[in-house]
Amino acid sequence: MPPSRRVLFAGALVLLLQTTAIAVYRDDAPGPLLSNICQLMLGLLVAHTSFHVARAGQAFSRAFWSLAGAAFTIWCAGQALGTYYGIYLNLPTQGLWYVDALYTAWPAPLVMCLFLDPAIEQTGWNAEWALDCGQVGIVFILVYIYFSSVASNSAQLGTWLLSVATDGLLTGSFVLRALVARKHPSRFLYWGFAAYRATALVTDSYFVLGFPAPADGAWFDMVWGVPWLIPLFTAAAWKDQKTSITVAPPVRLRRRLLITQILPLIFPVLVLAMAAEVARGQLIAAGVAILISLCISYGRLVLTYRQHDRAAEALAESEERFRTVFDGSPIGMALIAVDGTVLACNSSCRKTLGIGETEFFTTELFDELTHPDFRQGDARRYAQLARGELREIRQEKHYILRDGRTVSADLHLRLMRGRQGEPKFIIGMAVDTTEQKHLEVQLLQSQRMETIGRLAGGVAHDFNNLLMVIRGYCDLVMDRTSQDSVAQGQLAHIDKATGQATSLTKQLLAFSRRQMLQPKVFDLNSLVLDADKMLQRLLGDNIELETHAAQDLGAAKADPGQIEQVILNLVINARDAMPDGGKITIETANVELDGSYALEHLGAKPGSYVMMAVTDTGSGIDAQTMAHIFEPFFSTKELGKGTGLGLSMVYGIVKQSGGSIWVYSEKNRGTTFKVYLPRTDEQAQPIESSSAPAKAAVGNETILLVEDDSMVRELTCEVLQRSGYQVLEAATPAIALETCHQHSGSIHLLLTDVVMPGMNGGELARLVEQLRPDIRVLFMSGYTDNAVLHNGELRRGLSFLQKPFTPTTLGKKVRELLDQKARQPVPSSPG
Repeated sequence: MPPSRRVLFAGALVLLLQTTAIAVYRDDAPGPLLSNICQLMLGLLVAHTSFHVARAGQAFSRAFWSLAGAAFTIWCAGQALGTYYGIYLNLPTQGLWYVDALYTAWPAPLVMCLFLDPAIEQTGWNAEWALDCGQVGIVFILVYIYFSSVASNSAQLGTWLLSVATDGLLTGSFVLRALVARKHPSRFLYWGFAAYRATALVTDSYFVLGFPAPADGAWFDMVWGVPWLIPLFTAAAWKDQKTSITVAPPVRLRRRLLITQILPLIFPVLVLAMAAEVARGQLIAAGVAILISLCISYGRLVLTYRQHDRAAEALAESEERFRTVFDGSPIGMALIAVDGTVLACNSSCRKTLGIGETEFFTTELFDELTHPDFRQGDARRYAQLARGELREIRQEKHYILRDGRTVSADLHLRLMRGRQGEPKFIIGMAVDTTEQKHLEVQLLQSQRMETIGRLAGGVAHDFNNLLMVIRGYCDLVMDRTSQDSVAQGQLAHIDKATGQATSLTKQLLAFSRRQMLQPKVFDLNSLVLDADKMLQRLLGDNIELETHAAQDLGAAKADPGQIEQVILNLVINARDAMPDGGKITIETANVELDGSYALEHLGAKPGSYVMMAVTDTGSGIDAQTMAHIFEPFFSTKELGKGTGLGLSMVYGIVKQSGGSIWVYSEKNRGTTFKVYLPRTDEQAQPIESSSAPAKAAVGNETILLVEDDSMVRELTCEVLQRSGYQVLEAATPAIALETCHQHSGSIHLLLTDVVMPGMNGGELARLVEQLRPDIRVLFMSGYTDNAVLHNGELRRGLSFLQKPFTPTTLGKKVRELLDQKARQPVPSSPG
């Protein structure tokens, strides 16, 4: 059985015992004693239940039921003493002042329940409560003195008049509190206690009206017992809500002031009125009561003033915090009335829209700055929001500022309503997304460049194999037809066209960052100054070339030959942008790129760099062209006057070298390309201009050739065999390993492609070395691969031949490798 039902069952059982005692004994002994004991048991049960509910309740519930439990306990004490003296000892109780005091004072804690505020009540007792309790105590003492000293009536009548007055005030006050609470859960408590004291008021009125007093133990005693079921049921049915303060409608400010501030002021008036009556017979008591009441009233006024003072300070601090957050927020915020008046606007909003701090802000100004393409639609939606047809608006907003800049913002407008649900004002929040949009464009461009690079690299790889076959067989045919001048001329045209196609594939590989680099630590100033004379010949007399080399320039680590190609391509691009002449400036400098620069320039990394800038005074580049300048085959030149691979080659070389490149340009005001190469503290190495002459490319060693492309394999095999080598062919790595097992003689060189199905060249080389430790390895490929290269740089100790290569180049490289004194082992691939 639930605890609430057990309590009600116990109350009903006690009431049944009282009924049985009255039915059996009536007013004969021990009937009156048993009846009074049953009433005492009911009071104790209600007091116990009240304290139990208080322990399990929250702030308001704990205070309310603690006070109620205290009131019921005081009544039980008076009932116990009255039963003992009046029934058990059969003595008159009118002269026992302590019994009358308990019966008179027990409603005092119930009065305090009237001043509890469910919305703000806290646990524990405070000074205001203590002072209010003192006032209530004084009132009840004076009431007791007054009614006990009424001379014109009997003492019994005075007691009942006191009860009528007390119960009448309590009933009316609890009804008032129930009406004030309205829909708050606390109204259940107040209605319950109003009903409880209303039944007592009816009983008290019976005696005041002069009806005959019944004897103890008569059926009239049930009138005292049955009403206890009302507070018992109220306590058993009460369910405290932990979130009642936030879920239930809060008490309005006027009602709260009425409960906590105005009603307590009634007690000094009551004290004064009662003291005036008591003063006729108890002057000293009346004077002391008035003095104490005035002191309590003054103390309460002081506390109230201090509370108001603290509340004012808290409000000022709250407003200061709000203003600090509002003004210091990086998000633009504005508070707008529904009539369009801008009530408040923070500095971030003004900064985003380019508006001065002292300039008057209106919604018309918002409309003026809104992009014309969106102005009409935005105004229509805002009007719907102001009328209350929409709850909020979330959109991407575009503004054109007075200085011509275009600003993007994530705008969020939300309608706030008043107490009656009417549109009150609009809160606007705008996050400046201009830089984010700029980074998104950079990211998309970077992704597009990466995609195009993968496509270009794949095409170049396959095309290299075809070019190698064409050029290789062209060279072989030229050797066989050296006496036929007509055939030689035709073959020369084929060889020239093949060379041009090879140059295109090299540029594509450079853009896709898949060419082989030979990085060195070098002085960029030396490279720029050495290229100055060659560049002067390319530019002509109508273009001035100026070079500014920074002193103490740090060393860069990259492939000098490729960086020289970068300088050449950038200068040629600048020359073509100035058909009527102009000026080109090349400058170098040490720079430090920080985190903020890296955030604003996608792909850049913080660190130390050597910067080279190439600036022209040409026509400049517009924003639309800027988005495509590094894409392969994109060109603004006339058809036939450019391949569109110059800048894409620059982009690929710089990226593969671990650097970055950025363009700064204004239409008709020139362009600057800034190249950032990683700076190193290593000592710069001299740049070699030529290599030693190669030896004769012939021999008789055995070479294991592994190539999955049949045409390339057949050509390579024929070239090597014509040079005197014995060639073992293998179309796959598996066949190559089987050949190593089965071949009884020596194998001096492994010539293998890098990218093959099933196993790459690096893995094959390590397995072959385990079988034949003295073998030398030469890799060949159309583009770089991490199996033997790292970021386009050849791993230390490895030999590599870039496709497409000529028969002469192949022969020289093979001979050079076979003549090496010692073989370097193949390093393991990463991962």
